[in-house]
Order: sequence, then C-alpha cells, then structure tokens
Amino acid sequence: FSGQPMTLIYSAAGGLLSWCALCLLRRLLTGEQIWLASPVAAVFHNLGQLLAACAVLRSWAVTAWLPYLIIAAVIAGLFTGIAAQALIGRLNRIKK
Repeated sequence: FSGQPMTLIYSAAGGLLSWCALCLLRRLLTGEQIWLASPVAAVFHNLGQLLAACAVLRSWAVTAWLPYLIIAAVIAGLFTGIAAQALIGRLNRIKK
C-alpha cells in the first residue's frame, strides 16, 4: 500500500488469477503434490499482472515479456514449492 496506485491493480489482478488457479488445483493435487501448486500459481500471477498491464496500457506489447516471466515464475515457484513441501513434511513429523 505504500507504492503507486498502479501497483495495487497489478498485484490484485495477479493475486486473483493465481488464487483462482489454486482453487482449481486443490481438487486435483494431493498432499504430496503441493510443490506443484507453487509454480502454477506463480505463472498465473505473472499472467494476471500482464493482463492488467495490457488493460491499463491498452496494448498487447507487454506480452513480449511472457516467456521470460514464465521461466522466472517456474524457477521461483519450484524453489518455493519444494521448500513448502519440506516444511510441511517436517511439521507433520513433529505433530506425530
């Protein structure tokens, strides 16, 4: 909330699209496949931000960044997802 008003639009669009994708994935993935959800959510977050940028700028030119953003999202999402999966496994062992 401390940035530009446009930041809120981009973040909200990315977050909403990512959340919708995760709601659909929840029905498909098991507890052992949580690590897959993070890269998918990251890709959809970037896609939502790009769609918001297209709407704000009234141009599809920003979609040229899509391939680079998908690669970055998959790498960062895999790292985050694997770390989350490891943490959940440890917490389950502590719980028992």
